[in-house]
Amino acid sequence: ATCSFFSARKHGLVDAGVRNGKDDVKTAFFCLPGGIGTLDEFFEILALYQLRRIGSEERVPFMIMNYEGVFDKLLEFITESCVEHGLVNKGEMEEHVKVCSTNNEALEYLKQFYAL
Repeated sequence: ATCSFFSARKHGLVDAGVRNGKDDVKTAFFCLPGGIGTLDEFFEILALYQLRRIGSEERVPFMIMNYEGVFDKLLEFITESCVEHGLVNKGEMEEHVKVCSTNNEALEYLKQFYAL
């Protein structure tokens, strides 16, 4: 999407995932391998989940697609280093994010999440 202001793009990203009731569209957030902009969006969504400010009445799955271990070091940093230094509570990220290595794993998780 092209936006004049980056903040508008972030609002659109978040708004696209909001669910306002059990009968609303079934949606999910995915983090695919990418660069700095992708990481910015990943941390934006993660922070909103952590602060309970995602704005959705219903839970929305958030998956990081860790193809070929591309995010291993980042995940280690968050789940180990940040925990060790008291910056993140143990298990906190796992509460908000499902790490998947394959598309099939993500689809199976979505089937379970939405009881399909």
